[in-house]
Amino acid sequence: MWVGPATHDDVQEEFDSLFNKTLQLPGDVYLLADAHSIEKFACEKAAQRGKCLPPDFAGLPMSKYLQCLLPPGAMLRLSQYESARPQREGLAGHYMVDLDHNISFGPRSGPEMPALDTHPTIYSFQMERLVLAEEMLAAQGIDMFEDLAGSRGISPLKDIFSSFSESELRFFAVNSLHVPTYGAWLMYAMGNVVPRDDKLPRPLLCPADEEEEDD
Repeated sequence: MWVGPATHDDVQEEFDSLFNKTLQLPGDVYLLADAHSIEKFACEKAAQRGKCLPPDFAGLPMSKYLQCLLPPGAMLRLSQYESARPQREGLAGHYMVDLDHNISFGPRSGPEMPALDTHPTIYSFQMERLVLAEEMLAAQGIDMFEDLAGSRGISPLKDIFSSFSESELRFFAVNSLHVPTYGAWLMYAMGNVVPRDDKLPRPLLCPADEEEEDD
């Protein structure tokens, strides 16, 4: 039985007072994949497009061979985002964009990680590379890297995810809920629920409930 605020607006107000915070972290903090993972990702993307990477690609920033990994439309959008970078980047130069969307549509570009829709191709101008699927999972609140996990430790899901491909992991990460945010909602909801006692009045009755009781 719900014993929290009695109206939807009151629920929203109380939840905001407890959990609503201003996002401070730039999206680049999640880009912690090692060099081997980045090189493997580049090889797979190039092979999918039938392109050959430069012989010395491992020693180059991804921006130098990005045309081997992306279709022409994405490269065109990259140049458009680059023109807008001075107006949208963070104070420290962080700027992330989704190259699957035109600059005036879709997830907003800026210093934070863009919203992860069903098919994101996120590029970091500061890191000069695309975001890997495991980094998207980290941005969704799953501890994939020790530098971010801290005392929590690596998520047990990481061992499970290791058996999936990059494209499969990307599917898991996108168009989903941020784990800590959803956890906060569950904690709030559970903290306002008690076993039903018929002696207590029923709160939050909707009109349909009242009509059923009248019948």
